[in-house]
Amino acid sequence: MKRILVLILFLFTVCKLSAKEMKWFAGSVVLETREVLVGEIAVETHHDLILFRADNQVHVLPAHKIESVQFYDGDENVNRKFVSVQETNLVWKVHRLYEVVVFGDVIVLRKEKTLTTSKKSDAHDFVYFIRYANETVDVKSFRTKVYPAIVKDGGPLLSMFMLDHRLNPNNASNAIQIIKYYNHLKSEDQALARY
Repeated sequence: MKRILVLILFLFTVCKLSAKEMKWFAGSVVLETREVLVGEIAVETHHDLILFRADNQVHVLPAHKIESVQFYDGDENVNRKFVSVQETNLVWKVHRLYEVVVFGDVIVLRKEKTLTTSKKSDAHDFVYFIRYANETVDVKSFRTKVYPAIVKDGGPLLSMFMLDHRLNPNNASNAIQIIKYYNHLKSEDQALARY
């Protein structure tokens, strides 16, 4: 019974994916086994999977088999990176595919909302998340769950940056600016520690 349910879900997903035109990008996939695949990639974040095309074959790679995906999006003129993050559901562990917006000690991730237009707005068509200390939280929880730790660790430089730029940790776009500056401070500290 379980196999039949999985087969029906898989066929439904494939049918749904084929119903809309997929955008393919030249890029690479790092599997959870650390094997690197180079070819064409179509990302389907709503179903936490990618389609990988090489040598006239298409493979469906679910998030639990992926570590990361990278490609250049020529339409938007941006390099995109997606990572697979393991999360604990109430009953079992699941893997989700997120796009990386900011990388560093504190990572900003995003997931596309289900009903979006072809021309996507960064502010309105995505849900943003913060990954810190092996935990993923909604950007709305930044002020209570992440900010206290990084403001303590960032010290007076981070506090002065926030004052100078009038940043409010309760505002999502301001939270991302705070995270970028915090990651910049941490990377400078690590660079200085090497010398």
